[in-house]
Amino acid sequence: MSRPLRLLAPRSPALTADLLLLGVTVIWGGTFPVIKTLVGEVPPHTLLALRFGAASLLLLLPALWVRPGALRSDPSCLLRDGVLLGVSLWAAYFLQTAGLRFTTASKAAFLTALSVVFVPILGTLVFKRRPSFPQWAGVGAATAGLALLSLPDGGGLAPRYGDVLVLLCAVAYAVQILLVDRLGPRHDPLLLTGVELATVAILSLGFAVGTEGLPLVHRSGLWWGLAYLAVPATAVALWIQVRYQHRTDPTRVGVILSMEPVFAALFAMAFLAERMAGQALWGAGLVLVGVLVNEVGGRRSEGSGARSPLGRGVDGPFGRGEAPQDAPDPARADPGAPSHPPKRGRCGGL
Repeated sequence: MSRPLRLLAPRSPALTADLLLLGVTVIWGGTFPVIKTLVGEVPPHTLLALRFGAASLLLLLPALWVRPGALRSDPSCLLRDGVLLGVSLWAAYFLQTAGLRFTTASKAAFLTALSVVFVPILGTLVFKRRPSFPQWAGVGAATAGLALLSLPDGGGLAPRYGDVLVLLCAVAYAVQILLVDRLGPRHDPLLLTGVELATVAILSLGFAVGTEGLPLVHRSGLWWGLAYLAVPATAVALWIQVRYQHRTDPTRVGVILSMEPVFAALFAMAFLAERMAGQALWGAGLVLVGVLVNEVGGRRSEGSGARSPLGRGVDGPFGRGEAPQDAPDPARADPGAPSHPPKRGRCGGL
């Protein structure tokens, strides 16, 4: 093998993962204008019930078909942890979907990205770990950007109602990220994700029947939008993340996924004819800077010896989770060796 090929060969798995995760980011960015279009025709709970019901079936049915005995080990533990994850994820998606009724798709994407900033804050409150200086710098930049992005151009002090809902969505996402870090290594990721998505679907269905009457979707164009949300944006995107994220560097993953609001703004301008005023552009830029500084700076601090908010971490299907006692040290692992999931631990507390 020639020298250029030898240099490129070890990096090819990481390059493949980076490109696939970039594709996931593009898909997720495209959900904002799709949801913005659908919420005018389909109520939020009904939309979530349809989206997550279909996605959970796409994950659970193949998992149970391939591994029919997977639920026999500790089904009560899997159910409990999956429901906890599902409740937090349902809150995030409902607040985002409801907020899109009262704000623009591009602004909602930038505000949702603040979940990366809230993770170290909540990690400090819950796990007593102080964020690093880059993380605090990211919080400051994102907060300033939020003020410019959310406050009206005329100078009022109250953010718009939709902005507040989407900001609460970012907080709920941060809670869900922390729960995944804590609970994810205990279970088969495909089954745990399926239970999580099924919980979102059941909660949404209950609220839809009680408050929205579960209206029927008549327009065929709306079904195409629902199919996009359920299949590529939920089931396929999460499968790609589970399957390939461990092949690349966590810092690059954070930066790639932080590009979601940029793609959302591009989709909103292309398909919804949305335009961002000068103040909103400055705010969006500061929010994006805050997200990137928090993610890149925080990862560098962690790599230089600072401890994660959750303790010693290993790359799991949805982020970094707490390593079991018998898990191998990721720093000593052979980068060319296939990745094996850690041995599932007993079901304990949070």
